[in-house]
Amino acid sequence: MSQDAKTSSKATHDIIADGVSHLSNQAVASLPDLQNLKKTTRRIRQKAQNPYALPASRDTIIIPHDMTKTVANRTFLQYDSGLTDKRMLIFSTRKQLKILEQSSSIFLDGTFSVVPNLFFQLYTIHCEYLGHVFPMIYAMLPGKSKKLYNEMFKWIIDMKPNFDPVNVKLDFEQAAIRTIRTKFPHANISGCFFHLCQSVYRAVERFGLKADYSDDPLLAQQIRALPALALLNADDVIDTFEELKQQFPIQGKPVLQYFEETYIGERNREGRPRKRSQFDVKLWNVHQSTLQGGHRTNNVVEGWNNRFASLVDCAHPNIWKFLKSLKKEQSMVEAELIQAEAGVRRPKRLVTERQQKRILNILNEQSTTNLDKVLALANNISLKSA
Repeated sequence: MSQDAKTSSKATHDIIADGVSHLSNQAVASLPDLQNLKKTTRRIRQKAQNPYALPASRDTIIIPHDMTKTVANRTFLQYDSGLTDKRMLIFSTRKQLKILEQSSSIFLDGTFSVVPNLFFQLYTIHCEYLGHVFPMIYAMLPGKSKKLYNEMFKWIIDMKPNFDPVNVKLDFEQAAIRTIRTKFPHANISGCFFHLCQSVYRAVERFGLKADYSDDPLLAQQIRALPALALLNADDVIDTFEELKQQFPIQGKPVLQYFEETYIGERNREGRPRKRSQFDVKLWNVHQSTLQGGHRTNNVVEGWNNRFASLVDCAHPNIWKFLKSLKKEQSMVEAELIQAEAGVRRPKRLVTERQQKRILNILNEQSTTNLDKVLALANNISLKSA
């Protein structure tokens, strides 16, 4: 039972039940109280899983040597900002840093529930390599300020001076966007279409329209047409939005207003330019990447986030459980890199190819207006799984 507690993933009750099933009545009678035995089993498991004392704060974390290495014994902890409250830890390998330096397209994303409570987020940098998208940097950050992102990218640039991505896709976070514009002024920065759709759906929920959205197909189509504007040529977005606005259902007006203020810019008096929106059209427009068959979304990154969350298997694990999980995931990433280099290519899902073909057919149709296109595109996207 002791060995099972240390190595198996079985529930405590299962371990005890399996153990006593092989014992004689006399042996079972001599055992400690079974409830106490369960407590002992849990203590054994906890000690095996967490052989190190748990730190009380970021500035007291002392990372054991084995946690700084990959399972293959390569250096994994590349940067530690030191014993301060603003502690930042960056994990990667020499090979991943080299691939990242040579990559022209990167994908940035933060995920929150998988990190220990001592940290705010796990910020990952992914890049395209041999037809796949792989994580190359895992950064444990204490917040999401421009100062922190500056420090992270400064370290990367110091390590790899030739790192100068052409295309950067990220979510709609101002601090990250401003940092990228400062560090890589010539990069094409684009917001993730998936996050754009999600932001519209959150507005639907916020304004109490979830039931109406589910029950009224016309309202749902009109609301989906808002993020669908991102698929048009950027120069056509504003005029098409104005056409859409004229026919928008009354009950959906709060969502329309939110979208206009955040992504379009409200109209001023006649003759005066629009107010500046929070996010410029060119930031969230995905017309060119769609025509070129590129990534409209960070869905490949979201997929990795879900995979890693499944591996961690709980919200806000302690730091040692987190690092063990990260090392395990890194082994999987290294195996996938080896397979990619051996010529393995993952085919696109049939449903993805079919959706892409329909979107291109709509965009390339010469006989329809842009408003017709947007309403047709709205039938091919989902706000919750763009």
